[in-house]
Amino acid sequence: MKKYLFSSDLCGIRRRKSLRIKDRLQRNKAAINAPKQDSVQRMVDREAKRAEGKGIGYDRWAAVHNLKQMAATMSIYGESGFSSPEELEAALAAASAGLHETTGKLKAVESTLREKKDLQKQLLAYIKTKPARDGLRAQKTEKARRAYREQHESEFIISESAARYFKAQGISKLPASKALQAEIEQLTREAVQTMLGFELAHVGVNAENEEEALKAANRFAFLFGMPAKAGSSSVFAGTALEVMKSPYLGKNGHIAVRTNYIDRAVNYLSSVLGVEFNEDSAKRDAKGALKAIYLKEEIGGFAVHLVQK
Repeated sequence: MKKYLFSSDLCGIRRRKSLRIKDRLQRNKAAINAPKQDSVQRMVDREAKRAEGKGIGYDRWAAVHNLKQMAATMSIYGESGFSSPEELEAALAAASAGLHETTGKLKAVESTLREKKDLQKQLLAYIKTKPARDGLRAQKTEKARRAYREQHESEFIISESAARYFKAQGISKLPASKALQAEIEQLTREAVQTMLGFELAHVGVNAENEEEALKAANRFAFLFGMPAKAGSSSVFAGTALEVMKSPYLGKNGHIAVRTNYIDRAVNYLSSVLGVEFNEDSAKRDAKGALKAIYLKEEIGGFAVHLVQK
């Protein structure tokens, strides 16, 4: 009887030791197989994994992993200016609605611009045929006119095609070429502005120190019913006013301008309008995409920077 009990106890000890080793191996395997990225990763469906036969070690690792991802997600919400998933969803919905509105406006402008360019093409073609049309009127006889038309057949084909276009568009008086070109340039600028979607993001005010920044932001927030939110280098009152904790760029402060496409905005402003940018001020995300950048110049004592929507 004693021998039987001893064997039973020994088997139990070995079994428990084996389970502990197996548990440790599963935890180590889970840690080894875990993704090594620093970014937020997918949550693990623990119930589904248990149904697949995953052991206790994996389940414990998954529980810790999910908690870490939840904490990382909330950290990213905070860094991006959101306090909850609901706030992020509301911002995404607003951005989607804004994009839909912008797309509608852009399509309307592009349609008008296309029509104006078609008109310009026909107008320029018609203008080039003026010498041939004047020459035809100068002919004295029908025979001379027929001969002249045959000699300048291509010009008259072009002029008659343009005349049919004008008639189809209901145009009885042709626009001046310079005026039409100016209108096209204005529509082009309007299309670019609509696509880039420039709008005021916030105004930044320089304070001497953190105490002064908190005082100014809290006062503004109190007067106008806006939430005050302190960050590492500034304090926001709502989303419109940012008070810097120490003097920053700009004699009086800075002005932030949001844009739909910051890279395109930088290219447009620099290549078309000759604006210079302070490359040292550029801020980029983890993937290297540009998020914000300051202009070199100040306007009215304010530094100006673009920020990606």
